[in-house]
Amino acid sequence: MKKSKWMLGAAAMLALSVALAGCGGDKKADDKAAGVKGSLMVYTSIYPDIIDNMCKPNVAKAFPDMKVNWF
Repeated sequence: MKKSKWMLGAAAMLALSVALAGCGGDKKADDKAAGVKGSLMVYTSIYPDIIDNMCKPNVAKAFPDMKVNWF
């Protein structure tokens, strides 16, 4: 009986640690994305007003060193 309680506790701790490990943020990943340079051509069927008002400002903010052409 004690062994099954110990195994249940160990399994619960393992599940909790795996769940909490997925919640951590990684600033290095954000820094890498911000350092992307170059040019990009985006082919899309989105309406131009949506691209101008939503897409372009958000992409420019996320990737300031990247030149993005929209088609």
